[in-house]
Amino acid sequence: MGKKIFFGAAFLCLYLMLGCNAGYTQTVTNIGLQRHQIANSGCAALFPKAPTGIESGLDVDSNKVFTARAETIINKETYVYSVQVIQLRNPDAVVDDYDQLTQYLDYIKSTLNIADEEGYKKVNGLVRGKLAKAISDSWSDHTGLDMKVMGWIQGRTMAVLYVMGKGPLPAQLSINQFLNGFQFPATF
Repeated sequence: MGKKIFFGAAFLCLYLMLGCNAGYTQTVTNIGLQRHQIANSGCAALFPKAPTGIESGLDVDSNKVFTARAETIINKETYVYSVQVIQLRNPDAVVDDYDQLTQYLDYIKSTLNIADEEGYKKVNGLVRGKLAKAISDSWSDHTGLDMKVMGWIQGRTMAVLYVMGKGPLPAQLSINQFLNGFQFPATF
């Protein structure tokens, strides 16, 4: 439950920050994503620019937790790309990977007061980590914030990736490339 509180708080902070906009205008036809390491987790993800807000620590269950995010502005709207990585201290305690991801994402939904969702879809495989399992979903809240979310799990590593912004998320955000571009540690 402790890891849920840590990540729920991280999601809530980013959610509240979306209301702040620096007012810069950027016209973008397509965002090129580049691979960046997520702290010293051994994992990497594709971001539109070098991530900021990189943090690491332990949750109340002594799992290592790493977060990284990057923001981009398109037509005066701010979009956030974020990744949270949990290195499970006791991966043998996870009975069902899909259930673990569902419980975690359900908790995040409850902290964000999500009003609408498409429903979880199971996803399998990555370029690296072919044994990885994932679930994806699309959420929106009553203020018009839209989110595309994907949770990945393999062995002792679990990750949640999302892109969020006001209104429908534009195609040029390369959302699927970001959500599917997560890379587990090389030892897998």
